[in-house]
Amino acid sequence: SGFNDKDKLNTAIKDIKSQGVKVIIGPITYDDFDVAKKYNDLIFISPSNINPELTNNILSVGVSLESQLIALTNFIKKQNKTKTVIMYPKNKYSGFIEDKIKVLNLNDIKTFAYSPNPEILTGEIEVLTNYSQRKRSLKLRKKMFEDKDDEQSIKELERLEQLYTLGNVNFDSVIII
Repeated sequence: SGFNDKDKLNTAIKDIKSQGVKVIIGPITYDDFDVAKKYNDLIFISPSNINPELTNNILSVGVSLESQLIALTNFIKKQNKTKTVIMYPKNKYSGFIEDKIKVLNLNDIKTFAYSPNPEILTGEIEVLTNYSQRKRSLKLRKKMFEDKDDEQSIKELERLEQLYTLGNVNFDSVIII
């Protein structure tokens, strides 16, 4: 009750408080902490994963972006992956994500901010994956075998017909936030 509506949230908290409750577990989000801080006689336990911290009457215990990124990058290193891309949406959290990446010193990892609009995202992914060049490479490779009648050429053409593109992308692992 009260998600994205501070008036409803205040009303809900007052109603819960009037019933003698002293501890509220969620669903307070980071954006609602300023409202919850006004009720110093209550304790809020929040599963928010943005800036987990202990402040006044709020215990924010969510899994932080930092700990998730550390775990993922450690796993990727153990898998001997060396060309990682971190993808994150262009939205109100972009600056927050960029700051966390800087703090964790993940400078050797490529980042890619994408549009949450699916129509724009498709084009952005094509640029990231060099799709046009890889599509052209496939077309040229198919042409090489189209006029040949030997069994090996026919099999290679059949294999190529099953592909959408030919060639590698410039990364071996992706983290999508």
